[in-house]
Amino acid sequence: MLTHYRIPAGVSVNELLETLRESYTDLQQTGQTEQVTYYDTFDWLLFKSGRLLFAKNETLTLLPEELSIPLPKAAMPKMEDLTDPMAKSLAGVLPPRALMPRITFSLEETVVDLRDSEGKKRLGLSFVTRRSPDQPETEVREFVRLMPLKGYEREAKKAEKLLKELGAVTTDEETARLFAELPDGPGVYQSKPDFDLTPPLPAALALQKIHRALKRVLEANEAGIKGDIDPEFLHDFRVGIRRARAALSQMKTVLDPIAFEGLKRDLGWLGSITGEGRDLDVYR
Repeated sequence: MLTHYRIPAGVSVNELLETLRESYTDLQQTGQTEQVTYYDTFDWLLFKSGRLLFAKNETLTLLPEELSIPLPKAAMPKMEDLTDPMAKSLAGVLPPRALMPRITFSLEETVVDLRDSEGKKRLGLSFVTRRSPDQPETEVREFVRLMPLKGYEREAKKAEKLLKELGAVTTDEETARLFAELPDGPGVYQSKPDFDLTPPLPAALALQKIHRALKRVLEANEAGIKGDIDPEFLHDFRVGIRRARAALSQMKTVLDPIAFEGLKRDLGWLGSITGEGRDLDVYR
């Protein structure tokens, strides 16, 4: 697989080209601009399995398998919308979940051919500037992709060594950092929250911590339910309700009777009105 490296801060593309120009007589450049959108499930199943799925030029590509298929027409494709060989590769990884567009970039690419004094091409480089549509001026990141030629692998190794000495990181590392910065990135959402309930904690505060955490779970799934994006939003919502009701039933004496009955009634109502939708999904 052709490897991308992020150009480190403090080093411009022009500076890198000048460094390479010391070893190569001729640099020929061509450029283009395109958009790339990364897809994943609401709970980041692909990313957690070590995969990246992105759309570019009406083509959907899966890494590291390097499999490409035409981009499905659905805005949020599911397994049944994917075709082989990608569908076959993801059969054991991806359940019937919706693939949601998680983040989109504008990519400006400049391809450079490095030639020696005899005019022979020795190495190809692709310089990419990635911009966020939401913050086109501030979210700018630059990358370089090595495109080695058969018989000239040593040239690529030399360029790779230079990039690493400059502190460049591969895009797999960079993409992990990028996703981690998202408000809803991998690890942010947990359908089963961790509760720090130490023995000295009063029961009332313990119940408060549990219900606040479960309230965040319900809120995180609400938009997905209303948009009918993926049945797992409703599933996690209902599991959160059941956990909140279970915690409440174990602490009947913590709240005054009026508050207890009111919360019990409200949680029961939420469970009731979401039950029909879940039943329909199970029967599909």
